[in-house]
Amino acid sequence: MPRKIKLKCQYREHATGHVGSNWGTICDHHEDELPGIRGFTPGSFNLTLREPRTYVPPRDREFKEKARRKGQSGGNPISPLARVIELNGKPVEARLYRGGHPDDSLELLSPIRLRDFLGVTDGTEVAVIIEEDESNA
Repeated sequence: MPRKIKLKCQYREHATGHVGSNWGTICDHHEDELPGIRGFTPGSFNLTLREPRTYVPPRDREFKEKARRKGQSGGNPISPLARVIELNGKPVEARLYRGGHPDDSLELLSPIRLRDFLGVTDGTEVAVIIEEDESNA
């Protein structure tokens, strides 16, 4: 049965451009986990957790190891068991990309440019609702 997790976060401008500049490779590596990823917006939406201070998706270690075995450097999976369903009270479609950040950070991939959709700037508070569903494994 799905369960909803509420997080309080802060939007973080993350100007490295790593995800956007490596978008083709990321899509190649993750199409089996997330069919339709090529229709997502290149780049990511980065958040720092405030409450709770950390979040780790279900079975994260297992999926990182699976990614490493597939040859993905760093073992950075897209969580198949947790998806973001709401940001600041607005329904969204977004997935957690475990791009090597610490557990106090969330990196989201979405078909829309979330920063523009929400109208946020660096430091803006963002309420996040994640739906975890281990029956998707």
